[in-house]
Amino acid sequence: MGGFISIDCGLTETSGYISPLDNLTYVSDNGFIDSGVNGQIDPTRIGGGSYNVFYTVRSFPNYTRNCYQLPATVGTKYIVRAAFFYGNYDSLNEVPSFDLYFGADLWDTVNLTNDTKFLTELVVQAETCFLYVCLVRTCHGTPFISSLKFRPLPQDMYAPANSSLSLALKTFLRIDVGATTYTWYSNDRFDRIWTPDNGAFGTLYRTSKPVTESGDPIFGLPSVVMQTAVYSRNEILVNWTGGLDEGLFLVLEFADVVPQAGGRSRKMKL
Repeated sequence: MGGFISIDCGLTETSGYISPLDNLTYVSDNGFIDSGVNGQIDPTRIGGGSYNVFYTVRSFPNYTRNCYQLPATVGTKYIVRAAFFYGNYDSLNEVPSFDLYFGADLWDTVNLTNDTKFLTELVVQAETCFLYVCLVRTCHGTPFISSLKFRPLPQDMYAPANSSLSLALKTFLRIDVGATTYTWYSNDRFDRIWTPDNGAFGTLYRTSKPVTESGDPIFGLPSVVMQTAVYSRNEILVNWTGGLDEGLFLVLEFADVVPQAGGRSRKMKL
């Protein structure tokens, strides 16, 4: 995919590889950072069907702050996604905690257990020709990282992510309502990850008919995501738990995939 950068952190091979799960080329992080130590995880700890990126890590036993430098085009929007899997790569059985920064701004705090994966994602607009992702030690063990992904987006998508306002959007939830499986590239051409709700909000429904997007701006919604839905004769209540004093940017997408008797129209209150 044009403009995609998929980095397998800790990979020693210089030629990279094509992942069988998304058919994308993954490369070593050697050209994006000049510090850190490569580590390897026992594949039996990862489980079947996982990306190869979780087989290796790059850890940072030296320095408080270690930064990846990613090439960018000024004014272009990007998805930046980082993934972490400890898997006792250092044989210490001491899962670290540390901070992740985007440039000078705190992005996230990485907290995980020995055998769980941690993913975090931003939507940003580049202000310079390089973007920096930094791992910062917080006295709770050695920072490490499994993978970094970098995906360009059309200019009119996710308007609140704006370099003039120095505002980045951190993805909290991206739910495929009515789905029972995850969706990502190539079903989503921007490689967004859609999490299934498994009918948590109502009765599952799926159509086999293709669903096309209308309206402006266009969000590039995958047809496979919009083919799933839930319905209820009463209310559909979607709730989530966020932090205090956090601003939220909420996007709701609708496709009327449940047939109406007699071609009647549907009205809803939000």
